[in-house]
Amino acid sequence: MKRILFLVPLTYLGICLLMFLLQSKLIFFPGPPPESTPGDWGMDYTDVQLRTSDGVDLHAWWIPAGVPDRFPGDDAGSIEPRRAVVV
Repeated sequence: MKRILFLVPLTYLGICLLMFLLQSKLIFFPGPPPESTPGDWGMDYTDVQLRTSDGVDLHAWWIPAGVPDRFPGDDAGSIEPRRAVVV
């Protein structure tokens, strides 16, 4: 029992230390912007400019409903390399 009470916090601290040391590798760094647009894929879209509450300007595409929804977005960067799955 004493051994478990010693190993659990030690394991937790080890994981915390490992995450601290590797934190720069755990952060998502986006890739370059896409080179094509949904229009190049035969999809209807509208360019949209969004401004966040802290003043950052974002560029986005509005793709009307009915265009493939079988491929949800994710945080892995551009879906351009997976174009065949989307269209």
